[in-house]
Amino acid sequence: LFVTVFNGCSYTSCLLPTWLKGRCHTASLRAAFPLVIRAGVLWLTSSVLFNFSLEHTSVATNTVISSTSSAFAFVFSLSLGQERFNWYSCCAALLSLGGCSLVATQAPQNTSRALVSTTIWGDILAIFSAALFSLSGVLLRKYAPENMDMNWYMGTLGLLSITAAPLVLGMAHASGVEAFEQPTAVVLCALALNAVLGSTLANYCYNSALMVLSPVVANICLSLSIPISALTDQALLGEHRFSKLWMLGASIVAS
Repeated sequence: LFVTVFNGCSYTSCLLPTWLKGRCHTASLRAAFPLVIRAGVLWLTSSVLFNFSLEHTSVATNTVISSTSSAFAFVFSLSLGQERFNWYSCCAALLSLGGCSLVATQAPQNTSRALVSTTIWGDILAIFSAALFSLSGVLLRKYAPENMDMNWYMGTLGLLSITAAPLVLGMAHASGVEAFEQPTAVVLCALALNAVLGSTLANYCYNSALMVLSPVVANICLSLSIPISALTDQALLGEHRFSKLWMLGASIVAS
């Protein structure tokens, strides 16, 4: 939860170019706020579920299941009138769900007892995260004006995160959901690097892509992260070993 809030707060950095130029348009802030409520809050919720699921799944399995967002994007786009039905998208969605089902039944083998084991609960959290993530993207594409400044959208989402952070983290700490501890300097630097590159920059590129591509195509492109996550998990980190059926399911989703 803290990681999600921290990443969300980092979005305020998108407003730096505007502030440095001495321009702060109240009208732009008011225009971005309804969009943040419609799509941004869903994105924050999906991020919370995603980070919680990492406690119960391997990184690679989580990435594959999250890539089913393209199938959810297809369904939501049809429901909200953002895309017409075509068999190519339908087949891609079905293949994505089939590959995901295969991966979910093939839990990777841990190389150490101390590592996170893949569980059904983690898979469920990852699926719900993918659904909310794709819905937020479809809503952003549907309601965003053509000339929308992405800096204002993401910056406003960051301001909302900063405003809600004390209440959300305080309630989580008081209820025992997540105990807050002062991070060390090394951990704080790692969090800041992840927030800037892995969250702010990555989501800025994704949201910008949504403005020129359909939500289905934008989410399908995210499947390119599957081989990278598997390579990192097995070859670089050496945390898990993946079966041939897992590789087959991941290949189906990525294709």
